[in-house]
Amino acid sequence: MTRRARPADPLEGEIDAALDPGHFLSDRAWLSFVSDNEEMEHEIAKLIGAEPARAVALYETFLAGCHEKADEIDDDDTADEPPRSTMARPEGRVAGTWV
Repeated sequence: MTRRARPADPLEGEIDAALDPGHFLSDRAWLSFVSDNEEMEHEIAKLIGAEPARAVALYETFLAGCHEKADEIDDDDTADEPPRSTMARPEGRVAGTWV
């Protein structure tokens, strides 16, 4: 018996277009990128009440895509900055002990 591929959700195509995988973002373009993708999140959020299972599946796809996109942000200009984990740490606190 041959399994048929499950048809993709129409919003998956929109997620793919919004995240634009394979294209790197300059360090200055990521803010507008995030703002634009907030609109995608709002589209998914509209489904929560009527189609919760679909919304969950789309959120999972969207979050996985966001995670992958994080590797496509050009952050070379920040090489001289201290690691974020050491920035704004309260005096005397060790990383991982914040509550």
